[in-house]
Amino acid sequence: NGTTVIVECSQAPLEVDGRPIGTLLIARDITEHKNNSQPN
Repeated sequence: NGTTVIVECSQAPLEVDGRPIGTLLIARDITEHKNNSQPN
C-alpha cells in the first residue's frame, strides 16, 4: 500500500560444513514502538 515503515535488521551467515552458503536476514517492523517513544 506504499506505507513507509521503520525496521530493525539483524543478519547472520548461513554455513554448511564451515562453508558459507547464504545469509539469514530478519527485518522487524518497529514503526509503532519508534512512534510511541518520540516526544510530540
